[in-house]
Amino acid sequence: MNVGSYKGMIHEMKEMVVAGLGQYAHGNQPIQHMIYLYNYVRQPWKAQYHVRNVMAKVYSAGPNGYPGDEDQGQTSSWYVLSALGLYSVCPVPTST
Repeated sequence: MNVGSYKGMIHEMKEMVVAGLGQYAHGNQPIQHMIYLYNYVRQPWKAQYHVRNVMAKVYSAGPNGYPGDEDQGQTSSWYVLSALGLYSVCPVPTST
């Protein structure tokens, strides 16, 4: 586990070690879109595999079934949208 500038493991890192997800820290919201980038390199089966893996390993109906911190609904919405088979990697329209 690379702890970087933290100088030690923080709770999000510990959760992912326990879940067996390596450096993918799902409890840290800025990384939650990363799995879906497989769709942009035309490998959607990899996105599907990893989404299902995270949903199975990290979320549950028990008291410890929610990863990391909830920042304004991001973690909840990731689960709901992923369960529906949807995810907006860039929710803001861009113009050129």
